[in-house]
Amino acid sequence: MNSIAPNRIANEARPYVRGRLAPRKMLLLVAILAIALSVAGAYAVLSAPWLGVGFSPSTQPEGLRVESLQENSPNLDRLVEGMVLVAFEAKDGHAIALTGNLIVEDPDLMSFADLRGFYSRQEAIDTMLKSGPVTAVTDAGQRIELGVASAPFRQLSYFGMHSFYGVVSLLIALSIWIYQPGQRSTQLFALSGASVFVNTVTIGAYGGRELAIDGQLFQVLASLTHGATLMVCASLAGLFWVYPRSLGRSNVPLVLLGSALLLWIVDIAQIGGSARATIYLPVFVGYLAGLGFAAMQWRASSNRPLDRGAIKWCILAIFAGSFLLMGLHCGGGVSSRLLHDGCPRCCLLTRLLFSHLTTLQHCRG
Repeated sequence: MNSIAPNRIANEARPYVRGRLAPRKMLLLVAILAIALSVAGAYAVLSAPWLGVGFSPSTQPEGLRVESLQENSPNLDRLVEGMVLVAFEAKDGHAIALTGNLIVEDPDLMSFADLRGFYSRQEAIDTMLKSGPVTAVTDAGQRIELGVASAPFRQLSYFGMHSFYGVVSLLIALSIWIYQPGQRSTQLFALSGASVFVNTVTIGAYGGRELAIDGQLFQVLASLTHGATLMVCASLAGLFWVYPRSLGRSNVPLVLLGSALLLWIVDIAQIGGSARATIYLPVFVGYLAGLGFAAMQWRASSNRPLDRGAIKWCILAIFAGSFLLMGLHCGGGVSSRLLHDGCPRCCLLTRLLFSHLTTLQHCRG
């Protein structure tokens, strides 16, 4: 391994360049832009039709079970808890069958063929509910005209939690980059923060929906989530190639980022069967590569206690939080139950936010 001077972030500060925005002003502008994008996401959430009903999947019969009715639901006197809805009918007689996967938080694990049908049904239900009136057909053959209202502000709780985490992560990452914008380590960390922001805001906009949102919007948001997920993985893996010392002259981070971009294009083209092949397998391989780079950094820092301390805390902060997210997101039904029952999502996001704060502390140190 070639001997390259340490590039610890704290020791690489460059003087302020005249003509460039002052760091505080730049951070303020980024914060305003992030908040503006979050407001746009909130508008999308509030624009979705609202029934005031909590649904759960039903398999026998196939449909959606009414689990709860909110106190200000327009269907409080029309639906009963435990009732199973099997179809929606428009006034022209057009009917759409209801299935349990309509309310899945993130449909990533469906095949691309099933995913196209999923987006089509989301589009159809969203259009039907906005056009009204809509009749719900129960498993017992009852026909009930549904009330549809504008979503209340409390419908933003899921989105707000994700958006807050994304904004804070973005500002943490950029608070390092704006002072040393020419360093590869700060550039990669900033990219990871920006990607986390895109990831959380987009999944927050569709993951907390009551039933359906515009299908085309859903597809765009899900695609952005995929691209951001790949970029988070590539940027953090690349960070361990250059921090706390460069492992070589090869531009490995650029190769990782280019691969992430190529995989995103493949995912958009829906090549490979499902996101398992285009997103989750590459992300898993990318994290393994990051762990390999981290192990190399650990070995190279055997005689440098400060470097070893930095790499130790970065490994704990980044990979512990990231693997927790991957495990809960990819683990299927078991992880979903843990997520919604024993391990609330707010606890997960708090843990990941701590990861960014810990990384910030040790990158500065």
